[in-house]
Amino acid sequence: VDNKISMHNFLDVLLKYIVCIGNQLIDTNINTSDIFVKLDYLSTVIFKLSKDIADVVRGLWGRTLKIIHQQVQKKIRDYSLGKCEHTWPTIGQMLLFQLINQSFSVSDWINGVVITSTLIQCQCLITCPINEIVDVYSG
Repeated sequence: VDNKISMHNFLDVLLKYIVCIGNQLIDTNINTSDIFVKLDYLSTVIFKLSKDIADVVRGLWGRTLKIIHQQVQKKIRDYSLGKCEHTWPTIGQMLLFQLINQSFSVSDWINGVVITSTLIQCQCLITCPINEIVDVYSG
């Protein structure tokens, strides 16, 4: 039980870290080959951890998706008020959506993580405008 809690907490840190690393892809001053190596390694570790603690990992993915959804909602609200230029999730967050597709069966319509991820992505496609090239990268 203690090991599952430690692995759960470690996976939480890895999910946040992969978003941070993915967000660096937009920076032109950083060597992207190093970033791709890190992303490849992190995605492999996250995939394995998700399989090892599958019974407790859905809650963590659900909380992560809830945070992303709240951030997207806030960006859309701020955009409608003229306070924000970009409404799309960050590139790192979009990488998490891709990681969900690799970690869970996307044909399993009963899976709450896959359904939530799909609905958030659909909301982004419907409501997020494309204003700059950064939005094209994200979407």
